[in-house]
Amino acid sequence: MITTTTTTTTTAATASKRKRSKQDNAKKPSTLRQRNDTFWVMGNEESALYFDKIFSGHSSNHYLDQKALTKLDGNGTPQNCWRVFSHKTKKPADSLLSTASYRLSYVWSVLVKPELWGEGIDVEQLRASLDRIKTKTRDHTCHRCGIDWCCNPLHLRVDSRVENEADKHYHYFLNNADPQVGLCFREAFSDLMLKRGVW
Repeated sequence: MITTTTTTTTTAATASKRKRSKQDNAKKPSTLRQRNDTFWVMGNEESALYFDKIFSGHSSNHYLDQKALTKLDGNGTPQNCWRVFSHKTKKPADSLLSTASYRLSYVWSVLVKPELWGEGIDVEQLRASLDRIKTKTRDHTCHRCGIDWCCNPLHLRVDSRVENEADKHYHYFLNNADPQVGLCFREAFSDLMLKRGVW
């Protein structure tokens, strides 16, 4: 009889404690964790310097392979696609600071390495385009090479979603699993490729 009373009392006490715990948690206001280490929150300069460490080989977390893939452009000139990799896993790191690595490389090229673009390119116009990719609802960072992980800034341009989708139709054929399809398309539509600046 004593054992039964003790067990009943303990069970009631435990239930009462759980109830109080739930009530206390219900009173606490729910707060979302605010992250300050993402591309969407950080300033362009800070994002550019983050990628510069990777480019210069000073990052402890990532490294850059500037010859991850080689493609021929519309003139038949070899173009190297860049890709970021993790030091730890040796696997691709196509997402950095909660965005695609190519967005960081584009910002980096404009703010830190403008000479990369060469003569004849209006860097101030490129600089003005940075705010247009700092949102998920406006312009896109389009790939001339059609390789969605490529972060070679010279393979990128800022344009509308419609133009980005149009590029994908070209790249469907140019990057087809059957190499013969790409060769035939290149021969038939080389003028259009040069005019659009895709390969």
